[in-house]
Amino acid sequence: MAAQEQNQERIFHDGEHYQKLLSSYLGLSFTIFVGLLPKNTIPLLSALQNKNKSLSSKLIQTEDQLSQLLSRRKEDAKANARVVEIFASHRHAWRQEEKRLLQQIDDCAEEIAYLKSKFEDFEGVEADLKASIEDLKRDVGERDEMLNFISRSNCEMEDAGGGGGDCYGEVGLRYGKAEVAAEGVVDEIEIEMGSVYGERNNSGFGSDFLNSAASKFWSEKASLWQ
Repeated sequence: MAAQEQNQERIFHDGEHYQKLLSSYLGLSFTIFVGLLPKNTIPLLSALQNKNKSLSSKLIQTEDQLSQLLSRRKEDAKANARVVEIFASHRHAWRQEEKRLLQQIDDCAEEIAYLKSKFEDFEGVEADLKASIEDLKRDVGERDEMLNFISRSNCEMEDAGGGGGDCYGEVGLRYGKAEVAAEGVVDEIEIEMGSVYGERNNSGFGSDFLNSAASKFWSEKASLWQ
């Protein structure tokens, strides 16, 4: 036991001796190092210390800015997520509105095509009515010529019998009545054409109905002349 205690004391004293030697060595080495440094080393050390402090403060500021940027990124991500949700909620309504507008465009195109066809039909009816008017005018002229010829023949026969004055008066009266009747028929046709074209935007009659009505009108007028 005594030997162990002596060994421990010797180890402890040796350790203290080594620590003292190490401290002396480090102090001597630092003294020699400081003595060997140039004269402007101490100001450089102070400048380096100041620069180190400024860099440390900048590092702290940069870390603060980085944390702020990260928080902003999180807020932006939340805002983007809300925008995506809003867009997704409105997308269905937008698509329905787009379909409705496309359907409305198709309906308008069909209506335009229908109106064009109706306009072409009315143009055909107008051409038919104009042709019928020309035919009627021609028929009226032919009837007038025939009446004049018959009247002249009767007058010549009555001249031979001595009744010429009454004959020429009767011819003039018949000719005047024929002109008045022809002008009245033409005026009625023009009025009817105006009524047809004035009501074509509001009427739902087709071209077949108008053609049949025009044919009925001409047959009635022809029966009056006959």
